[in-house]
Amino acid sequence: MNAPRTTKDGAWCWLAKPALREIRKVFDQSGDVAYGLAVYVALSEISSNHRSETFQVPCSEIQQRSGVSRRKIDGVLRRLESAKLVGVTANFVSSGGKERLPNTYTLLQLPSSTLCDTPPAQQE
Repeated sequence: MNAPRTTKDGAWCWLAKPALREIRKVFDQSGDVAYGLAVYVALSEISSNHRSETFQVPCSEIQQRSGVSRRKIDGVLRRLESAKLVGVTANFVSSGGKERLPNTYTLLQLPSSTLCDTPPAQQE
């Protein structure tokens, strides 16, 4: 039998519980909670790997880590951006052309009013 895991076991990916609750709320009406969570977890893992809340990666990396299709990721990212959980900046080749580079993503801080929205007895 393996020993229980600890925070000293290795690399960890930090996820804010209020962000997860907000994703469940935003995506619940459309039945897409799993997609929202998968993409956000992938972004959090990538953020952790880059050791920064802002990072530039191709969508294929998000797709690989989340298991969500490219077409679905685009819609999920728009909704995460609308919910002010993720900032997305499109990048283009500097020559002024329309050739795209990987987007820059920023995991955004939640408003302080949502940070303690669950009483301690109900927190997970």
